[in-house]
Amino acid sequence: MRLTLIALLTLVLATLVAVPTSAQVVLTGIGSTEMITFDSFLGDGFAPMPAAGQLDSDTWSITGMSDGDLAFGATNTSGDYARGSSNGSVTTGGIYAFDVLAVSPMEGGSSRALGFQPGGSDVTPGTFTLRVDNDSGDQIDEIDVTYNVYVFNDQPRANSVNFSFSLDGVTFTPVPALDFTSPEAADGLVLWSATARSTTLTMLAAGFQDGDSIFLRWTTDDVSGGGSRDEFALDDIEITATVVPVELTTFTID
Repeated sequence: MRLTLIALLTLVLATLVAVPTSAQVVLTGIGSTEMITFDSFLGDGFAPMPAAGQLDSDTWSITGMSDGDLAFGATNTSGDYARGSSNGSVTTGGIYAFDVLAVSPMEGGSSRALGFQPGGSDVTPGTFTLRVDNDSGDQIDEIDVTYNVYVFNDQPRANSVNFSFSLDGVTFTPVPALDFTSPEAADGLVLWSATARSTTLTMLAAGFQDGDSIFLRWTTDDVSGGGSRDEFALDDIEITATVVPVELTTFTID
């Protein structure tokens, strides 16, 4: 009986270890930071209770795929949504775990990234939306957002990856300063290149209360050129709830 119980506990522990920590993104207080990397992502799709190699669909929503849209909480673990891992130079449209450091090592960052290969019927246009929950017990007025956009510029076509945000998941406010467009001309020596983006979202006082969510969106589309398209990826997404400085306008001593 004792041996049976030990065996059962061992099985349970092994199962728990095998499950990736792909939890929802939550800000727990002013000054809290969430860093989103994709080291454990293998390009195996999306599910609300993700298995190893998958991402949490309670956190990610995607539109513009020929296999249909992925709503928050939905499951899609095949086709466009599960193209597997690659170093780049793919031709089939869909979502990949791109190893952006394999052919262009650089300081910092994670190896795998949330990647996509645009195609005639895949993310041209399309969106990748990240949901961030406020579990701070208070209103959050500002958040800092930083991330890297990677491109494997091996094709003669320019594509955009532009950022916007929303407090209701319906109406999105663009942040033009974060717009990114890949070069139309292909590189002679093709390596993954990173472009860092950062902003402070200050239009939050109206709605980012405790228990609410903010939605961060990357919109993709063709811009210019023709033929096949480059590969792209997002990585090192960092979100911080910041403190709004209080300006003292008057000071009186009684």
